[in-house]
Amino acid sequence: MGFFDNIKKGIKDVFSNAKDDMSYRVKRGAERKLEDAADSAAERVTEAYDERKKERQAQKADEAAAKAAARVCPQCGRRPDADEKFCAECGARIVEKYRVCSVCGAHADADEKFCTECGGAITEKVSGTEE
Repeated sequence: MGFFDNIKKGIKDVFSNAKDDMSYRVKRGAERKLEDAADSAAERVTEAYDERKKERQAQKADEAAAKAAARVCPQCGRRPDADEKFCAECGARIVEKYRVCSVCGAHADADEKFCTECGGAITEKVSGTEE
């Protein structure tokens, strides 16, 4: 009986090792799939972040252009550089046009007709002028 018991034990060991090997392969396959999914998700997040960053940069450039366009010499109409406080052409003080709510005074975007804070009408103001 010892001989057959040894064969039986050997067969059990082979199946046990095969089972362990299969479990390892299944587990490793699942780990690889999770790693691939994580990598894919990370790529999508990175792409979304990069796209949002480009949008913010474009928005900042648009805002800077709009702000530069709002600066004008009240006498000669020349558009000054961003750091000029007085016109290099005629010496007049540079003013900046901006839009505010006539009720609460909140600043408004160029395309807004009514205040998003209180619903009041939007009016255009010029810096450096009397109210």
